[in-house]
Amino acid sequence: MAADLPRHKFTADEYQQLGRSGIFTEDDHVELLDGDIDQAKLPAYARSGIPEVWLVDLQDQVLLSHRQPVAAEYRLLQAFRIGDSIAPRALPEHTFDVESVLG
Repeated sequence: MAADLPRHKFTADEYQQLGRSGIFTEDDHVELLDGDIDQAKLPAYARSGIPEVWLVDLQDQVLLSHRQPVAAEYRLLQAFRIGDSIAPRALPEHTFDVESVLG
């Protein structure tokens, strides 16, 4: 079941905030294309077996976690807001406060 989510164009400052908050490092492969996070990529990520994808919506102050890939979709979509914390499935010992991610 795919969610119809609003799009957000990231500014360079928002993109850099993601790095400062520890969401990704200089060794991670992260794309910022004209400020757009292309949700059309989610099916490709799911088909490739990427176990988890986070989308950060700074405008609405929400972190969307997509988990449990099956075929071309993610079966589990969770919204996290300020006051919540999240741990990546691959590194469950590393917990992030959503506020630190959203800036």
